Amino acid sequence: SKLKIIKSYPFIYWISDEFREKFKSDSVENLLKNCQGLATANNDRFLRFWWEIENTEKWITYAKGGTFNKWHGNLWAVVNWENSGNDIKNFVDENGKQKSRPQNISLYFKEGITYSASGSKGASYRLLPKGCIFDVGGSSIFSIKEYKNIYYTMSFFNSNISKYIIDCYNPTVNKQVGDIARIPFVIPQKQQEERISNLAKSNIEIKKHLCTFSIVETNFKKSPLYFSLTNDLKQRVLDYLSYENHLLSQVLINEAIINDEIFKVYDLSESDIAM
Repeated sequence: SKLKIIKSYPFIYWISDEFREKFKSDSVENLLKNCQGLATANNDRFLRFWWEIENTEKWITYAKGGTFNKWHGNLWAVVNWENSGNDIKNFVDENGKQKSRPQNISLYFKEGITYSASGSKGASYRLLPKGCIFDVGGSSIFSIKEYKNIYYTMSFFNSNISKYIIDCYNPTVNKQVGDIARIPFVIPQKQQEERISNLAKSNIEIKKHLCTFSIVETNFKKSPLYFSLTNDLKQRVLDYLSYENHLLSQVLINEAIINDEIFKVYDLSESDIAM
């Protein structure tokens, strides 16, 4: 009877009864919109890296998942969406059957959270800026239902408790949209929400700034080799790495505080936190 508290009755026997009760609260699917996006059926034809194209009018930034990376980044690709995606929408096989799947078009170009759900490190969640289209591999979450704070939402998904719950549902390296939809989502008190949101904003700004030194990111500005003005090339590299490590350490500290705050939101016992 306790196992039946969690939807679809997964055999999650190791969590406490108190933690199990959290699964009776609203889940992600009740409060947020979590969905897959465009499937072109021919990426070689319809996608490019952003540095490969000149005519930017028909090419739209395309969130396609990518490597494990939290908070910001992985916006390397662009998709041909000329005439509202006419070529993609009319991409058919020899029998006239549509091959592409332009799903959830009403959410294209909206601000949201995109994520990479496949990999040994688990899922990682990043800001999806306005004006982008998202993929199936870069499925996305939108605050268009009951809960509106995108920064707290991103903090929760990047937290240890979110990863733990998803791993309980699905211990494989390929997490599904349905796994994320079933996560119990507890709305925080106002002060908690504001504190956690500010930490998320700080992490996003730090990662966004570091992306200016990454040649594959759309906001790339200069190579790390030009970070300092010293004539010694080795010292230039060390100067940048020290600077990058300093900022990434701040991100890790912020994440540790976020984890602690979200444990409080979920009112977890010490034994559950240890798990």
